[in-house]
This record gives sequence, structure tokens and C-alpha cells, in this order.
Amino acid sequence: MHRARLRRRWRRTLAAQSTLGIYEHAHGPVLARTRTSPCSTRELALQVVDLTTELLQAHAVDYFVREVDHGRDYVVGVRAAERDRVYTALADTRPEDVLYAAAETLRGPADIPRPLAEQSSRRRLRHADAIRLCQYVRSANGVRIGGPEHGCVLEFWHSGATVLERSDGPSILDRLHVVVPEDRLAESILCTRPNPVSQIIPSEEQQPARITIGDRNYPTLCAFTHPVAHTVNFPIDLVYTWVDGSDPEWAARRDAYLRERGEALHRIAASATRYESRDELKYSLRSVEMFAPFVRTIHIVTDGQVPDWLDTEHERVHLVDHRDIFPSLDVLPVFSSRAIETRIHHIPGLSEHYIYLNDDMMFGRYVAPDTFFHANGIGKSFLSQGQIGLGEPTGADHPPRAAAKNTRALLQAEFGPFITRTFKHAPYPMRRSVAHELDERFPEAIARTTASRFRSPSDVTLTSSLYPNYALMTGRAVPGEISSAYINLAKPAALRRRTDALLRGPRTFDSLCLNDTEPLPPRKRARVDAQLQHFLEHYFPLASSMERS
Repeated sequence: MHRARLRRRWRRTLAAQSTLGIYEHAHGPVLARTRTSPCSTRELALQVVDLTTELLQAHAVDYFVREVDHGRDYVVGVRAAERDRVYTALADTRPEDVLYAAAETLRGPADIPRPLAEQSSRRRLRHADAIRLCQYVRSANGVRIGGPEHGCVLEFWHSGATVLERSDGPSILDRLHVVVPEDRLAESILCTRPNPVSQIIPSEEQQPARITIGDRNYPTLCAFTHPVAHTVNFPIDLVYTWVDGSDPEWAARRDAYLRERGEALHRIAASATRYESRDELKYSLRSVEMFAPFVRTIHIVTDGQVPDWLDTEHERVHLVDHRDIFPSLDVLPVFSSRAIETRIHHIPGLSEHYIYLNDDMMFGRYVAPDTFFHANGIGKSFLSQGQIGLGEPTGADHPPRAAAKNTRALLQAEFGPFITRTFKHAPYPMRRSVAHELDERFPEAIARTTASRFRSPSDVTLTSSLYPNYALMTGRAVPGEISSAYINLAKPAALRRRTDALLRGPRTFDSLCLNDTEPLPPRKRARVDAQLQHFLEHYFPLASSMERS
């Protein structure tokens, strides 16, 4: 009955606004804005910031804006003394603004966000110290792409003098993480919610300033313009290796060299599925634009191939041919990703700090630079629970395990410790200078892998084993945490269960890996292709600006 009543109430608004629709939230239907053009989570959040600040400006309410961790969140600060005017301003929101609100605690909304245009919703917020504001945003096919996690927090800042006069003033001051002498506190403003700078802002740090976020400019306070030491502020690039195994010319070349080689490869190393492209790169780039706006340049390393959907003129895209990075054309063509990975740090113009992704890896939700690097430049390595196993590498070993054993032998001879664990199939944070150092320290092993046209038991895997272990041992990386989902496409039943669960539930994974290792019969292959296409189109429904129109 409640749902039907809501739909009747929204009928006029929906008829007047073609960009609005209904999204079936777990707690009931909500009015949502329909988005069809490329965007990032930062763009969704800044739309809410703009709506909020426009309401405040219309009622002459002073405010300031601050960014939290490269756009992980945004805060609009107002004086608690203007609370009544703030609520009068918020009351001017229109139903078609689809602005939702809930009281905010340190852990998130304390209640289900409700339409701010409704008086009953605003009454719930009268005494909140902070309010979460958001819009629900959906794609044309009804997928939710924005909600409470992509909005802003309206934060009330108290006058120090007022707090000193209040009976509960001492209890408020006890909750703060900064101590200020009483004579200076009177001229300060303070907030009970922590922030990266200070919960107490003295008078000299309250001077008006401006802050640029994306292409927008907002008023802020001087206190929030200082570069913070623990924030990652250096450029970070992204590197992909990509191949289209369905290209008949490329496949003919590969098959000819396989016949010439004569020696049989391990069935995994020889599997055509290693080279198959289902346009995973397209969806991975959508994930970058949506969830990783901090990325500077995206380098795509290919064997002279170009995805037909890619806008090669896009300012963030840099296509790299194997001939541009290999030391000698004599070793080309190569059909081993390991050989290519030994050369990616030779990409012209690559930043010192970069993240390497296979084209089957994607970001699953918003990620910040500090997911991958510390502010001092030290990277993070994401250890898994998988074990390398004991013994020498053999032709019967699974290729990644054989390469990890080779890495172990190199590092044990150099440093002594015995490595036992593998790393997650997740983005690999790397530093260019450390990768060049590996070239100098282990020239024979790396040169042998570089010249290996196909995967070989004598290879090392630079990106997923040698580099992260070496960086850990030499203090250029530390163990990090990343929430990652690994989905094996060779198991169709498990694939359907996992992807359906990912589409239904909240987005809890920083990264996804859709790995294809085993060949499947044609009928199973068709089923996997259809399921994967359905998942990718619904998890990443918006085309990126890097796709051709």
C-alpha cells in the first residue's frame, strides 16, 4: 500500500520530468535521476554539492566546502547559529531535485535517506549535527549508479564562545581531538565530527579561500587549503596489456610460431582463452572513469592492435606498441604476457608511480590513491592466502606457480628469506624506478623472460611476483589490504551465482577480476559469454568518454 501511494504521489513529477524514473530500493521505491552520459562518482557527488550550495546561496547562508581524500566524500560546512536559515533553505528543494537526506553519524546515515522535499523528512533532521544529502541516480536500463555513498555531508560548526556558555559545553570539548586555550577558543569554530585537519579552527584559519575540485571552484576556509602530509599528491598512471585473439592475422602469426616451436606448451599456457577478448577492456575503462578519477594517463600496450570502440584521440589514452618498448625487434612478436610485463616500465612518459592491470581487472567501487600508495611514495602489495608450494619448477607446474618458484630462487639467493605466498589477482601498484632496479639486479632472468615468445617454466613474472616481493624486501612496499573478487569464467554455474550476487547487493569490492583460463565446449562458452555480457552491462552501464560515439 505504501509503495502504491508513493507512485501515485510521484505521477505528476514523473510526467513533467523525462529524466526521472523510479528505482526499486531494498527499502522501497525511490525517485531517481536517469543518467545516460559518462560520469564519475565525483561528478555525482558534486551535483549534490551544487544543489545544496545553490539552496544555501538563495537564502544568503555562508558556507564552505572541503574535499575528503581525493573525493571519497565532500563536506559543506555551515555555522550552527544559522541552523534555522539552513532548514528554511533546505525546505525550498523541489520534488524534481530528487534530493534525499538522513542524519549522519561517523558510520554513515543514521536512518534511511528520505525525500528532503517532504516536511516529515526535514523534521527528523532538526537536531542533527550533520546531514547526509544524496540523489539516487540510475542508468537507462534501471541500474543504480548513485546513492548515499555519492553525495555530501552538511556539517554544522559551532562558535567556541557559544559552546563555552552552554551547560553541555565541557562534554562537547571532551570529544574533540585538539586542545585550545579558553581565550582562543572563544574566537574559534568547532565541529564534533573529525576531519583530516582539525576539529577546532582558530580565527586566523577562518579566512575565506577558494578550492578547485575537478572543473568547479568553491569557497572554503584557509585551514582546508594546506597540502596535508598524509595525502597522496603525486601523479599516478594506469597501464594495461591488451590483445585481441580473434584477430585472424594475429592468430595466424601465433599459430605459425607455435608450430615452429615444436615443443608442447602447458595446456594453460597454450590455451586460446588466454588471448580471447570479450571487450573486458571497455568495461574496465568504464570502471576507471567511474571509480578512479585520480588516474592521470592510461597506457594501453598492444601488438599493433586497436580496439574498434576506443577513441584513440582521447586526452587520457596513450596507445603503446610492443615495438616502442622492447629492446630489440628480433624478439618480436611475443605472445607471452610475462614478456610484455618485463617492458612496461619502459613506456615513454610513464609516471614514477603507476598501477598495472590486466584487461580482465576492473574497479568495483570508488577507490582513492591511498588504496595503492602511501603519501611518502611507498606502495602496497596485496598478499593472498594462496601458497606457491615446495620444490623446483617443472613443466607440469601451473605456469604462475612455476614462475613464482623461479622468483623465490632469485630472491632467496639475494636476500635469504623464503617466499611462500602468492598475490591477489588485483591491481598491482608499482614504481618505475624499482622496476628499472630489477633490470639491473636480475638481468639474466628478466632478459630470458623478455625473449620468451610463449610462456616457459624458466620465466619470472615481474608484475605479480618478482616486483611485489622485491619491493617488500627492500622497503619500497608494505602489505596492504584490498577488497577483491576473483571470478573464474571456467565455472559457469559459479559465475552466474557470483555475478547475480554482485548485481543485487551493495558494492563492497574495490576490484574485480574476471579470469578466463580453461577452454570450454561451445555451448558452455556461449552461456558464459551471455552471462558475462549481462553482468558487465549492468555493473558498468554508462559508456566512458574514451569510447567512440
